[in-house]
Amino acid sequence: MGQSETTINDIIIELEKIVFEAQGKITEKKIENAIAEKLRDSFGTRKIHQQYHIAGFWGLKIDIDFNDGEFGIEVKLLEELLKNATTAQRLMGQLLYYNRRQYGEDLILVVAGDPKLEEDAALCEIQKMSEEIGRFVFLPIYNPET
Repeated sequence: MGQSETTINDIIIELEKIVFEAQGKITEKKIENAIAEKLRDSFGTRKIHQQYHIAGFWGLKIDIDFNDGEFGIEVKLLEELLKNATTAQRLMGQLLYYNRRQYGEDLILVVAGDPKLEEDAALCEIQKMSEEIGRFVFLPIYNPET
C-alpha cells in the first residue's frame, strides 16, 4: 500500500489527546485497544491494524500498525517496565527490531502509567533510548479513586 498523507506528528497529536481513566485492572491490551479505537476514529478503520506481523525470522508482532507498515506503535505499561531491567531490555530489543525490519524512525513507543511517575529516572532513560530510534509518547492513566 502507498504512503499516506498522514505524518508521524499527526499520529502523535492524536495519541496525546487520549485521556485514559483506570477501570478495573489495567492491561497493555486495554491500552492498545483504546489507542486503536482513537486512531480509527481519527484516521479510519482500514488504516489501523492490531498485532501486525513484522516480517523476519522471529515472527514478532507490533501492537498497532498504521497503513500497512507505514508507522508502528508499540504499547507498554510503565508499571511493568519498572518491575525489572529485563522487561526494559526486551523492549529495547523489540524497538530496534521493528526499526530495522519495518518502520525506521516511523516508530512510536507509547508508555502508559501513573502521571506521578512521568519523571521517574528509569522512564526518562527509556524515553531517551527509544527516541534514538523512534518517537516517544507518555500516556497518563488517571485513577479516579486516588
